[in-house]
Amino acid sequence: MNKSSSFESVANRFWNTVDNTLDALAIQDGTKSLTYSELDSRVNEIAATIGEARKGRPQAEPLVSLFIDHSATLVTAMMSALVSGCGYQPLDTGFPDERLQKILQTTQPLMILTTENYLERIKNLAGSKAQVVVISDQPPNVPVERNPVVVDALSPAYILSTSGTTNRRTERHFTPPKKLATCS
Repeated sequence: MNKSSSFESVANRFWNTVDNTLDALAIQDGTKSLTYSELDSRVNEIAATIGEARKGRPQAEPLVSLFIDHSATLVTAMMSALVSGCGYQPLDTGFPDERLQKILQTTQPLMILTTENYLERIKNLAGSKAQVVVISDQPPNVPVERNPVVVDALSPAYILSTSGTTNRRTERHFTPPKKLATCS
């Protein structure tokens, strides 16, 4: 698959939607709802944090792991990773610790985003190699501007770790405009 001049990143598609539907409902879960404007503010704040972590750390395909329950916060974290030019890897909070450690050792994420209730657990699992950042449901105190990043059409959008025993085999499936990679 070659880069195409018609490639539009997920970030650009997201921002176009935001600009055209600021006050429309973007996400709603059992406890909260966010408009596109609110989602944009949170995404930009978290993406800026990821961008700072990327500085001076060359990585061909940077990855951000997400240790968050299924919620509006998880969707916010997914978009933040993509907007920052990284792929994301959702980690199931119900997985046993040994499985999570193997996944983190294999993928070596740039950063792990989590919520306060999982902070201690993921810090223990990740060790000192990965930066762990707690994200909040609260909007930023100061608006954070968008920081468009050039995204390679062939870099992974997300990585899924399947329930294999070795966690060493990686399959890459191309799904325009980014690719899906699975580890088993």
